[in-house]
Amino acid sequence: MNKSLLASLHFLGISHHDQRMEVRSRYAVDDSQIAELHRRLRAIPELRGCVIITTCNRIEFVLDGGSTSDALNVLSEFYQVDQETLNDHFHYMDGWQVIRHVFRLTSGLDSMVLGDIQVTSQLKQAVKHSQEAGSLSPLLSRLCQGAFKAGKRVRFETGVSDGAASVTYTALLMAKEYLGPLNECSALVIGTGDVGRDVVYNLLEKGLKRLTVMNRTEDTGRSFAALVGGQFKPISDLASEIADHDIIITCTSAGIILISSELVQEREYKQLFLDLSLPPNIDSAVSDYGNVVRIDIDTIQNHIDQWMITRTNEIPKAEAIISEEMLSFQYRQIMDIASPAMVRLREEYEIIRQEELQRAATGLQPDARLALEILSQRLVKRLAVLPIEIFSRHAEANTLAMEEILDASFN
Repeated sequence: MNKSLLASLHFLGISHHDQRMEVRSRYAVDDSQIAELHRRLRAIPELRGCVIITTCNRIEFVLDGGSTSDALNVLSEFYQVDQETLNDHFHYMDGWQVIRHVFRLTSGLDSMVLGDIQVTSQLKQAVKHSQEAGSLSPLLSRLCQGAFKAGKRVRFETGVSDGAASVTYTALLMAKEYLGPLNECSALVIGTGDVGRDVVYNLLEKGLKRLTVMNRTEDTGRSFAALVGGQFKPISDLASEIADHDIIITCTSAGIILISSELVQEREYKQLFLDLSLPPNIDSAVSDYGNVVRIDIDTIQNHIDQWMITRTNEIPKAEAIISEEMLSFQYRQIMDIASPAMVRLREEYEIIRQEELQRAATGLQPDARLALEILSQRLVKRLAVLPIEIFSRHAEANTLAMEEILDASFN
């Protein structure tokens, strides 16, 4: 890789890799603060652009131009944190390291959960903020588009994002494997805390046919059921509601068995119990009945572990794709830098070709003139190859030298 080609590219940031949540939260920003950060960073001398990537696990600054020390001055003032503390919290990269980092980001290789690609949409949002702030330089735009392409290839050509990595999503995948399409099922969800709500939103996203919600605090349960278009039932109706639903999901912190085997009966059709609680809320003996299956946290975690092994085994393929896309990015960057000089070279050669052809073709028959025309075009094309290769090989370091050589040669 040509290390000088991206000497203007700098990175500073903080993520789950190096700092705890309490530290990361000190640097969290909302949309209005992102706009203010862009405004302040744009004032850095020779800064051409900036992209600010912010998620619950990271805040990262990708700069085109300027200097890391100037950026630290801005951030120190913005966050009201001394530079020594910033140096302890942030990590830094330059040049091709930055390209590799952003490409790995969109490929799911740098996520807290291997293969999670949610950060791709967050990078798209970062690009939007940068555009709105007038901070998206051509280099940064090309970098982000290259990262999106690399991430897409990794998703489609490897198994890095196969399967599921969250308990909720995995549980519903297992439900679909057992019961078939969830849009033909009814579900009873017991508990409306964070896990319960996540379950409900995922069920509705999959087109659940009918939803019933139960909660120990009835007002909370009724409000949430109304919000999502479901039905609320009190805990006292548990036995009858179990019999009336295909999927029963517990997500409580009750710490006791809420559903004993006595509340379950033989069924003609399949019924699934998903116990997402610790300690368990559903008696393991419910699986003794025909067509009834109970899945608990341990079973779900075993599935996740298997998927994570699959994902880990795919990392070398993903890294190979990233390396290919980095080479492609380098080529496009070189061509953009060298392009003006190469275009001018071709134009100057064409002027000479036309002048010489005019002299040599005087008095020639049309067939002979056509043959001479074709020959001269071929000669110019072949003569231009070597200098163009040299220009592209030394593009960034010698852009001014190229122009001087062309001026001296053709003026």
